[in-house]
Amino acid sequence: MKVELLTLCDYAVTVPGGKLTIVGTFDRLTPPKLPFQQPSFFLVGKIRFDATEVGEKRLKFVFADPDGKEIGALPEVKVPVAVRDEEYTAAMQLVLRINGLPITQAGDHTVMVQIDGNTEATLLLTIQPPPAAPRQG
Repeated sequence: MKVELLTLCDYAVTVPGGKLTIVGTFDRLTPPKLPFQQPSFFLVGKIRFDATEVGEKRLKFVFADPDGKEIGALPEVKVPVAVRDEEYTAAMQLVLRINGLPITQAGDHTVMVQIDGNTEATLLLTIQPPPAAPRQG
């Protein structure tokens, strides 16, 4: 099993033929204030399995703050992995819309891909401190 792609972006869609369209990929955000609920964004992944890994897999995505505390997770789902007879691998593409992720502090947040309970890939999302308010006077 290999995670071939993992990114956060403004928009993503899978088009006919299995092509991914990814718009506005990012790895850092500067919210206007903290705490903040990040509006809609997308998590996109592509995971490749070989013929020895066929069967049902448990898949989960977890978001954690800089202290390692879970701040959001998508429910664990069970997905079938099958490889066609004429092929030796199978790829699973994921386009997931995330709404209202709660962000309470600046720093490096983590997105984890867990398969069958094991963390197989991580992605950093850096939250920049909000801009300082302009001084009046």
